[in-house]
Amino acid sequence: MTPNQSNSGASGMFSGGVRIIAETAAAIAAFFGTGPLYSATIDFVENYANSQYGHTAGDFIGFVWGIACGALIFGTARMTAGAALTAAGAAIAVRIFAPY
Repeated sequence: MTPNQSNSGASGMFSGGVRIIAETAAAIAAFFGTGPLYSATIDFVENYANSQYGHTAGDFIGFVWGIACGALIFGTARMTAGAALTAAGAAIAVRIFAPY
């Protein structure tokens, strides 16, 4: 058994559901957010690359920057969605199972 596996089925189902929803939300965020982030920053990045590394580096750096923008948005959205869904699940569990 790996450290990420759990013995309880309910906990595994919850964490699996959180993972699926968080990754889906992150993919959607990356789809809609990569273009605007790339468009807003590519001129600066290419100008910087051209001035520091020569005029031939600009195109390659622009391509790598596009991949980096997508990965940055996906990772940030995945962490945020995962944390929010886990916190929401904990809050619901406390409300349901807390003795009053």
